[in-house]
Amino acid sequence: MIIQCTKKLQNRMKASGKCLIYVGKTEYPHGLSDWHGTLLERDGNEWVVLMNNLTGYPVVFPVSETLKETDFRDAIFEQLRKEGFHEQLLSALDEWSGPVYLEKVSSRAAIQRLNQVVKRVLELPDEVWMGVTMSDGMAGKDCVRRDETVPGRIAARRRMHFEEGYLTPAERLFVFLERWGEAHGLPVYHWRAFVLSVSCGKEMEAEILVPENLPFLFLNELLTRVFGREFQSDEGAECRWIRKYECQQQRRPGAWALRISGVHPVRKHRFSLREVNREIAWIVEEYR
Repeated sequence: MIIQCTKKLQNRMKASGKCLIYVGKTEYPHGLSDWHGTLLERDGNEWVVLMNNLTGYPVVFPVSETLKETDFRDAIFEQLRKEGFHEQLLSALDEWSGPVYLEKVSSRAAIQRLNQVVKRVLELPDEVWMGVTMSDGMAGKDCVRRDETVPGRIAARRRMHFEEGYLTPAERLFVFLERWGEAHGLPVYHWRAFVLSVSCGKEMEAEILVPENLPFLFLNELLTRVFGREFQSDEGAECRWIRKYECQQQRRPGAWALRISGVHPVRKHRFSLREVNREIAWIVEEYR
């Protein structure tokens, strides 16, 4: 695995006692072996921003006191795990990647794209940097948990210009790994979700399937798509954890409405299941 570092990241690695090794042109075993990286400072904290050269997919993680080569690998595979990829697929990718080598940047075009990724990362609102997702705690303990992969996963769903047109890096990554997994006979997806019961008085009720690692910030957005309007804090809306759901099917993580009752407040008619799924499709794409 090659990480081509900008000057900022080089200096930070040297401060941690690490030196860059020039490897030269290498035959990469797969597209996740080639990355560019830089250092980002935000609110007094340091973050590493990595970009996969093939797909443009970003990985963002905080920097501790010392920065090691293994930190890059750990951050990449941890974020892919939160995206819902199967452990067998990730193990094969990890094994085929080889050791992590650090190099100087060698492509001006890649640096331009990396700058675009950094710009999109900096545009993320403060709530995203809090990195909060739902957890098992919705059954009775703390209902949220800290997830440092949230900024990278959200930035990966901002459209960028590629040769094929304006696409999200996440979509390109998913397509690549689906094809790679199929070519090597490996399962691609394995993800968990929660079934939530949402009610607002006796007028509207719903059961929805929500990916385990959905950023908590976007739960209200998801409910808005289901019910057709935003909920206010004084309305007394309730959201109850019902059960876990483990998806063994080879489908991308997403959100689905399992049951809807009540009249749509805007359209004045009941939802059909197909209509609800079409409404939620945007959430599945943007905040998978």
